[in-house]
This record gives sequence, C-alpha cells and structure tokens, in this order.
Amino acid sequence: WSLCPFHDEKTPSFKLSPEKGVFYCFGCGAKGNAFHLTQKMRSCNFEEASSWLLSLSLLTTNNKTVPMVEQKEINEHELRLVLSALARYYAKSLSESVEAGAARMYLYDRGISPETTIKFGLGYAPSRSIGQISASRYFLQELQQKNVSISIPAIDAVGVKSFPKRDRFAERLVLPIRDPAGQTVGFGSRLLPQPTIYKKNVPKYVNSPVSSVFAKSRLLFGLDQAAPFIRQHDEAIIVEGYFDVLTLHDCGIRNVVAALGVTLTRFQIEHAARYSESRAVILLLDSDSAGNAATDKLCASLLPNLVQDAGLDVSVSHLKPFKDAADFVQSIRKHQDDAGLRSLFAQTILANKIPWEQRRDKVLLGDLFKPGAPNENGDQDVQRQREVDNNSIVVI
Repeated sequence: WSLCPFHDEKTPSFKLSPEKGVFYCFGCGAKGNAFHLTQKMRSCNFEEASSWLLSLSLLTTNNKTVPMVEQKEINEHELRLVLSALARYYAKSLSESVEAGAARMYLYDRGISPETTIKFGLGYAPSRSIGQISASRYFLQELQQKNVSISIPAIDAVGVKSFPKRDRFAERLVLPIRDPAGQTVGFGSRLLPQPTIYKKNVPKYVNSPVSSVFAKSRLLFGLDQAAPFIRQHDEAIIVEGYFDVLTLHDCGIRNVVAALGVTLTRFQIEHAARYSESRAVILLLDSDSAGNAATDKLCASLLPNLVQDAGLDVSVSHLKPFKDAADFVQSIRKHQDDAGLRSLFAQTILANKIPWEQRRDKVLLGDLFKPGAPNENGDQDVQRQREVDNNSIVVI
C-alpha cells in the first residue's frame, strides 16, 4: 500500500500487487498492469512503455528465441549497463579524486550544493591513462573481465576511445543525461577553467556520440528530476543550459528542464508538455542576442503547427536584466534566501510572460525591439545586474 501517484491524498489507497502484476487505487479508481502504470507514470505510449520495461529486464524471454524486433532493445540494454557503470565511475571520481578538486571548486563557485550534485549524478573524468588506454576505458574493460555482461563494441559505443590514451571527457565536469525513468543514456561535459589540456580550439561543451539510446534532439536535461514537479505545478519551464537547470533545482524551483545545446525541437517541447495536465510550457531561453533569435525562430516557424497539432499552451518569458536563469540565481542569492528567490522568480516570470502568438506577431511586424530600447542591438542585453534591491527586481 502507498499514496497514489495520480491524485492528492493523505491516507494510502494505492495497492500494488507484484505477484499478479496489477495495481488499483481505491481513491481515484486508477487500475491496470505494469504497462498501464508505466504509461501513466511516464506519460508515454504502449510501445515506449514496452521498450522501457524491457530495458529494465522486467520482461523475460523464458529461454525462448528472441524475436528480431526485440533484439535491438537487448543491445540497448547492454549499452545502458555500460553507461550506468560509467556514470558511477565519474561520480566517484568527482567525490574522491584529488585531481577533481578544481571541478568541486567550480561547482561551489556556481552555487551547486552537494545534495544537487548527488541528485543529478554529476561527475569528473580523470585525465590519467593506464597503459595505452584512458582510465575510463580501463575501468569498463575491468568490468568485462569480471564477467559483467558487456562487450567491447558496447564500450566503444559510449565514446570513451576518442583518443588512444585520453577519454573524450578528460578533465571535464561530466553531467549524466538521463531518460525520464532516470537511466543514464549519455553524457554532457563542460571544460573547467584553465585545464591542462587547454587548446585554443577546444570546445567548452562536449557530448556523447549519437547511439541507439542517445540523440540530443529527443532528450531533455533534468526531465527525470523535473517530471513530478511539472505535474505538481501543471507547467514545464524550458531553459537553455545545464547550469540553468542545476541552479534553479538547487534553490527549489524544480519544474525546469533544458535542451542539450541544440535548438529546441518539436519532440522536446511536446515531451516536456506531456507531464502537464494542461500541456503548459514556458520558454525561458537566454536573454542575449542568440537566445532572443532562437525564441523568435521558434515562435515564427515551429510553434504555429506544433501548438495546433499537439494542443499545447505555450508562453514566452525572460529574466532581464539577467542573461539566464543561472545568472539570476547567483545574483539574487547574494541578497535573499531561497524562499525569497523562489517568490521573486515566480513574480518575474509572470510579469514578463506573454503568449507565444504575441511574440510571433512582434517578430513578423518587425517591432520586437523599438529604437532606443535596452535590447535594440543585443549589447545591453547581456549586462548583469550586480546590485539588486532586496525587495524588488527590474522588470523590462
């Protein structure tokens, strides 16, 4: 017996029977089997629910020949084992490695608490090599030698052999990318300040390679953590960056997800909306020139058909004069506690929120930025407000 996940209650009325593989709520009447429960909890269709259950090995083949259609899922299951093991390895490196001191200090400077670090499984990829291979690949090959059911092709597929002796994420803060069920399907990574591998053309962010479980355009960072809070608030907030999500979650604003360094796709927006009963989404992209351009493009080209086809309720907001949510949190935390910050965030989002159609119309009319307005050339747009009144925020 437990509290029902589908309606508010104080006395447990939800009964799950593992023996029979069914559930029933005596409060709201919700009932079904493992497939129905997965569909309702993950807001997915039957095919997606089946795939997820199979990946958890909750479905067995009873020693029968596996149909070809399921063979792909078994290969994905092996890949997920490798990714899960690697995520634990990176997390352990962050917490225990002397080399990871710079990564721990970076998280501290960004205001990310140890609790949030653990919750999101943040990690660190060591720079050292063992023999002729990276430490990460060595770790995975050790698992293979211990008869863990993984293969060299699966190890290769996660992208730890970019260089003979160096992990593709070496000396980077590693951020696990998880599916809605909380399983690691890939990694994002951020270059730390002044790394020893620094070169002029080294990218700040590096992601896992595309695989059968990892496609950036179909994933949202933080969705596994945000899903219950999107349901609770009946609204999903989509931001741009990893640290926008991390800092907002850290101060208690948890119905927030982020794209993975790509322009938001139809799938990502619709997937975030699945967890809101009213299908409500707020686009809260960066307030600089690039962020404004991305928002304009979404409102002018993607949203008209998407909103109509999927029945979404999409709004646009901003946090000016701050560049992004991480900047907002870092600045406001100097003057207010997290309760005050949450209140101010909600007020600011509400005050600046407009329907997507209004933003689109301004773009089409060429009147989005009036002459002389602070955002006319995008220059003043990125200015930071470093001194904030304890009880107010400038709303533009």
